[in-house]
Amino acid sequence: MASDVTRAFDHIASGEASPAEALAAIREAREARAVAGKAYGQRVYMALKAVTLRQLTSRRGDDANAWIDVIRQASGLLKADGDAALGERLLTLSDMTADWARTCKVHDLKSVLERPYVLSILEVLHAGGGSAKRADLVKRLSVGDANLSRILGTLEGVGLILRDKRKERTVSLTP
Repeated sequence: MASDVTRAFDHIASGEASPAEALAAIREAREARAVAGKAYGQRVYMALKAVTLRQLTSRRGDDANAWIDVIRQASGLLKADGDAALGERLLTLSDMTADWARTCKVHDLKSVLERPYVLSILEVLHAGGGSAKRADLVKRLSVGDANLSRILGTLEGVGLILRDKRKERTVSLTP
């Protein structure tokens, strides 16, 4: 039975489970927590944290709302079982996922590509072998630093670029 619980959480964490399957597995594991032991709450948290990370790093938000619901329901179950701290951590994950989903809806790719400077930035990056220093973008495009920050944040939000915020402050196209 314990190996079934472990397999169920591994299935969720790997991204193979649908939101409905994940919620059913979480509820089944809760009923069997005598077998799962004290690790039940931690296993729920770790599996749903993996789901959240996958959602935040993907460019697809088609099932984000279903996962938000699963995470919130799991939070309620943990709180009802007396594990308020892990329940609150799960609420934080659901809030992050919800914010990400709203950002995806606000910044659809088509509208982002139609904005001023966006195509020019992408062309400079492409011409530079996929990356450029931020200072070079400011010079080549005659754009203000604050405006460039806003544009780059939007491009990063839709997954077109990555920003290296270390000393050199480079911007790169995503693979």
